[in-house]
Parts: sequence; structure tokens; C-alpha cells
Amino acid sequence: MLMAVPVPGGAELMSTAEPGTTWHVEQLPIHRQVDALTLLPDSVNGRANIDVIYRQGNHLFSTWRWANGPWRGPSSVRWGK
Repeated sequence: MLMAVPVPGGAELMSTAEPGTTWHVEQLPIHRQVDALTLLPDSVNGRANIDVIYRQGNHLFSTWRWANGPWRGPSSVRWGK
């Protein structure tokens, strides 16, 4: 189970192998207050990855990693041209 949680000055990723066990807490590479965030676990070509999309003010950012890999980003989220 995975859960992204806003904390003062950033966000953390919490994970546990099964309900009722100890949570592992990992600081995400987000270093400012988060207004909202969502966690998107997925896979690309069978390779597991985790995306975290978050809002700070009126800007959207994302950070991601392959399962057990280093975090990439954050970077601005943009749509269109």
C-alpha cells in the first residue's frame, strides 16, 4: 500500500507491505508547502513506476521514479503546445 501525504514544507511517501504492519516513510523531493497532491502508481512496458502530481498555488508539478529507483524531477506539468 502506498500513500502520499503533505507535511509542513513538502510531502512524504508512506508505504507498507500489508495492513497492520509498520509504515516506511520517505521524504519526497518536494521542498515547499503542497496545496494538493495525488499518487499514481502504474507500469510502463511491465516496469513499475510511481508518479506524484502536486499543486503549489496555481502551478502543477510532478516527480516520479521507477520502483526502487531514484526520484526524477520535480518538473512543471504542461498541456498542449
